[in-house]
Amino acid sequence: MTIKENFEYIEGLIEYFIEIEFYDSALLLSQYLFSINKTKKSVYLVLFTHYKKKNVHKMKKIHERNLVLCQTRETEMLCIKAGILKSNNTTHYNSEDNTACTFLDFQKEKRKMFCISYDSIVLFFEGCNNTEQTRSEMLKMSLKIDKNNTESIFMLFKNNQITYKEFIFIINSIEDSVIKQVFTDIFMNQVKIDNYFTDVYMQIFTHLKSVEFIGHYTEDEYDKNNENCNNCNLENNKNFFRFDTKMFLNEMFKFSAMEISAIKDVENGNCIKNDEYVSFIFGLYYLSKKSYRDAKKSFTKSTALNPDFGYGYMYLGISCSLLREIDSSFNALNKANAICDNALSLFYLAQEYKLISNTVKAKYYYLQCVNADNMFIHYYAFLLLSIDEYGKEEKYIKHDLLKVIHCIMKNNLTKAHRILSSDKVNDILSANHLEEYGHKNIFNLGAYYYLLRGYVFHLREEFDKAIENYLACKNAISLTVCDTLLDLAYEARIFSERDFKIPSYLYCVLDALPFSKKPKNIFI
Repeated sequence: MTIKENFEYIEGLIEYFIEIEFYDSALLLSQYLFSINKTKKSVYLVLFTHYKKKNVHKMKKIHERNLVLCQTRETEMLCIKAGILKSNNTTHYNSEDNTACTFLDFQKEKRKMFCISYDSIVLFFEGCNNTEQTRSEMLKMSLKIDKNNTESIFMLFKNNQITYKEFIFIINSIEDSVIKQVFTDIFMNQVKIDNYFTDVYMQIFTHLKSVEFIGHYTEDEYDKNNENCNNCNLENNKNFFRFDTKMFLNEMFKFSAMEISAIKDVENGNCIKNDEYVSFIFGLYYLSKKSYRDAKKSFTKSTALNPDFGYGYMYLGISCSLLREIDSSFNALNKANAICDNALSLFYLAQEYKLISNTVKAKYYYLQCVNADNMFIHYYAFLLLSIDEYGKEEKYIKHDLLKVIHCIMKNNLTKAHRILSSDKVNDILSANHLEEYGHKNIFNLGAYYYLLRGYVFHLREEFDKAIENYLACKNAISLTVCDTLLDLAYEARIFSERDFKIPSYLYCVLDALPFSKKPKNIFI
């Protein structure tokens, strides 16, 4: 039977995974189902799994893009529970939609055909609550008991406890033929979905799925000797290269080895002599060994073989920068940015301008970078504290507001809380006239202390106190960042779980502080 003929069975599997809280497995199957059959049921499955994983912002995006498919009672109720939709008593549903509320009861007989061993499930959850080494052992033991325990596979992979080659091998060892076929399609790039496991970097691993590393030859020697690659006994070699996945390309810096062998063309079985990914991996190896000229040579070869290889240009720019070839570096990084269109290339451009003390352009590319990807936001906050826009750091760090920001950057929340609880700050919060504090042009300085107090309590996971301070700030002054953080605090209190997005709002809080030299509303 084809996948399309197994829709109902896959839906049953998703329901089963949701019930036993195997959310990574449920989400991947849901997204797969939605990618090939955009029905109301599949939209609900994706939304429901995101709801269980507390991904409210992703739910909102899915709902906005699929309004027609979201017009069911169950989907509306789910969105109301998540706080992204208000109830609408005027909504009318047809008879088909009226039965949607029983959706989680569908295909019970189908689902009973698949069941993961209870002992395997127990070992998985016990492993999740143990130390890293014990966790790895318990997750692998759960897989020995039941090869269909996909959640153990994904947990091992996410925690960098198995290699990419091992990951694919285990996927191919899944006993349930439908699950194996679905995940094989996903991880061999047959189906494009937006998920942690299908990150852009996965494309490199997928292209290199038959590449092995041993560690004896240089790249030139590889070109001469690759005809003998097929005769290598790779499985018995102890220096077998590990495709570490947790830090993706950064880890490849550390573990890349020398020889690349057994590279076969899937279609005709011929060994590939010139491949941009081969040269790319050699370049990463040379970078890890601080052999920058050899790295530059490899990345140049990689981009010559594929002029559209954005990451090749990006690392070529890094190599040129390390060789102090500034013009070549900017040329390569600009090409990378034009091709990749992501935060990583923008970040390296900003770093390059910072190295030559061009703070104006550095600031511009940092801003572009943080707008593209929140993982780089904290770099922008550090930049703002050091460039002329704020003046010298020593001058402003004396101010209590920036002292608190500095403490948060240093992850010293105790000291930040102590500053915000001092008698001086309490006097400011209770003062009606602020001229005595030297801030005649500021309407209500206390509002910013309330904002920082709320933010610190938010980081400390004291959500009630955070909400109380955000509301006090909101009553005194209108700040977009305060409204956003207040909504997130309410959401965190409902789910009673830490929100890992909160630290990324530090730069927004910093931008809201009332300093005359700082440009206003730079993020709007």
